[in-house]
Amino acid sequence: MLDVQVRPYGRALSTVFSLSDKEKTWSQYSSSLGDDPDPVLPLLRVLDYRYMRLCFHPARDKFVVFAGWKDPNWLDVALARAGIDSDEKAARERLFGANVIDMEQKSAVQLLVDEVLHPFYVFQVASLVLWSLDEYYAYAACIFLMSVASITATLLDTRAVSLLSCF
Repeated sequence: MLDVQVRPYGRALSTVFSLSDKEKTWSQYSSSLGDDPDPVLPLLRVLDYRYMRLCFHPARDKFVVFAGWKDPNWLDVALARAGIDSDEKAARERLFGANVIDMEQKSAVQLLVDEVLHPFYVFQVASLVLWSLDEYYAYAACIFLMSVASITATLLDTRAVSLLSCF
């Protein structure tokens, strides 16, 4: 079950959905939205799915991938240099979310399971069992120690890289 976030918005529909070249007129949507060519969107329905944001388009009655958004001020250099005020910043935070990268980090147990189930380590365990069955305990002990050292080094390295990528 996916969680749909409903936020108060109160701004024009065109601030969320830009028109493509083939949709230059709102006439195809005017029957479902009333007479206003750019109606006010009282609520914003947002769905985040696999690091993609989808917004509910009321005229199309479906969630649309939130991509291709363009600020109208980008066409004017003076307006783009002036920046945005706090009200516009708050509206864009409601629309886009906070400007942060929130990466999911695997737990140490999950990383360990991922590393132990790697085909190379499955081969090492099979080798360990075979050497032990042939009573070559010294070889089995060496394989065991090298495998534990390798798994530990890989786990620590992967954990360090995932911690550094969060910054």
